[in-house]
Amino acid sequence: MENGIDSLLKHIGDLYLNEKMSDVTIIIKGVKLPAHRLILVRCKYFQAMFESGMVEATSNRIELRETSIDGFKSVLKWFYTGTADITSSDHAVMVLRTAHMYEVTDLVDRMTDYFEENFDDDYVCQILNEAILLSLGELVDKAVEFVRDLPYEILEHENFKQLSTDALNVMLTRGVHEASNGAIFRAVMGWMRANPSKTAEFCDILKHVPLSSVTIEDLAKIPTDVIDLRTIIHLTIQQEISGPSYCLMDENVAQPKYGIKVIAGGDTSFFERDEAILKYKIGSSGNSIVIDLGRRFMLNSFEMQLFEAHSGQTYSYWIAVSEDNVNWTPVIDHSKYPCRSLQNLYFDVRPVRFVRIYGTASTTAFFQIASFGAFYTTQTFEIDRETTLFMPSYNVALPAKNAIISQGFSFLVTFGAGVIMQLPQPYLLDSMRVLPCAEQLPVCSYELEVSTDGLVWNHIISEENVALWRDIHFDMQPVVFVKITVTVLKELRPNAVAIVDSFDISDRELSSVLGRRDGNVYENLLKWAMQSPLNESDISTAYTKHLKPMMVEARSKL
Repeated sequence: MENGIDSLLKHIGDLYLNEKMSDVTIIIKGVKLPAHRLILVRCKYFQAMFESGMVEATSNRIELRETSIDGFKSVLKWFYTGTADITSSDHAVMVLRTAHMYEVTDLVDRMTDYFEENFDDDYVCQILNEAILLSLGELVDKAVEFVRDLPYEILEHENFKQLSTDALNVMLTRGVHEASNGAIFRAVMGWMRANPSKTAEFCDILKHVPLSSVTIEDLAKIPTDVIDLRTIIHLTIQQEISGPSYCLMDENVAQPKYGIKVIAGGDTSFFERDEAILKYKIGSSGNSIVIDLGRRFMLNSFEMQLFEAHSGQTYSYWIAVSEDNVNWTPVIDHSKYPCRSLQNLYFDVRPVRFVRIYGTASTTAFFQIASFGAFYTTQTFEIDRETTLFMPSYNVALPAKNAIISQGFSFLVTFGAGVIMQLPQPYLLDSMRVLPCAEQLPVCSYELEVSTDGLVWNHIISEENVALWRDIHFDMQPVVFVKITVTVLKELRPNAVAIVDSFDISDRELSSVLGRRDGNVYENLLKWAMQSPLNESDISTAYTKHLKPMMVEARSKL
């Protein structure tokens, strides 16, 4: 049985292009389309029109100019039914353009999904044109992904000549870079012949075409009415110095398919072999690793896995980048900090072909990396340009972020030197959130310190008799190590030891109560208690008040 909602939707849908109860007529190039104001106000464009006080607000005729009749019919049907019948790719482009013109965002999204599901060689160039014209970034990205898989087919397709200038530049810098330089050059020459009215833009377009390996035969075929040969030669010389820059978003470009190789400081085949280690001796004559990416890429991020043969192995280093292997710009400076594990490194976007990694210190005599990646990341990040350090907006004190406990067991109850957490790299931090008290100790005292080398410590905060989570804010500073020393309430500690000694409670139970697993807890507490005058207090009262509730809870969890 048809329910009420289905019946309502059907009746509304039946009003599409139906003159019954129509109170407005839309006219496009002489074609009249009956419509209903209450339906049209689904669209922001028409809602603003009816509320504006313009003549259309009261007239029963609305004339639309520069609008496709077929495209608008589909948009109008969307208002009534929530569906749009697409008859061809050309029709789909018209619907997308019209929906965007009249601010029908839900239909624009639907058409974007349609194109992503129906890319083909014949229409990807047309779709890319439209996506760039309408600033539909997601659709641009999907079109580029499709082109990357079929670069030769797209370059040779007749529709390549129909690309707009902006679409052509996107195609050259992001889409067809895996094709041969000759194939790219010939396709661009074909585009220029087909677009003689755009000669003023030819030089800028050729800056994105790799010219150094173009053959004499290809150069000889250039018609003089397309571009002057001397211009080509001049651009070729310029590219020997700089060259085109490719922008591949969120893709690791440090891959053999792009021509990457190690040209100094280690195994030249490092990127071609699995589980290889790039290694050089610090202070040797070849005192740095130099990587040639094979091409110039727009980059703003590196990922570098430092090799760890054993626990505690750390390195210090700096990284510089270059376009020509002559002029270098430092982008990362971790030369003062002990680093380990995966390094997530960020810097201002810039063209890069060569990367120099200079090891300044190591717990061994060698600087070693297990992997290296280079990216143009679209994720937002913040760095301090003076120090080059990353300022994270998320929690970095997690095993998933390669933080480790380098001393102690946990952030819970500790005695003596405290617990030290080591981050994989220096971060600029100004806040922390700490839960200092163990579950069995609802109240405790603690001290928080930070360090960049694990030797010199900066005091951040000390608090006594606190509970629950502590939100701590401090002046922004570089941090590699975090130390937290937590103590039980001063009045409870000696009494607890005396009580344990009196009632002959085993170390295992004491460990459970105090949140520790080693036998030193009892010895350390007993030594402390022997020096405390509080042990003269009434043991039975202290036991009933303090320790017994803790033990009952702890035993229930054994």
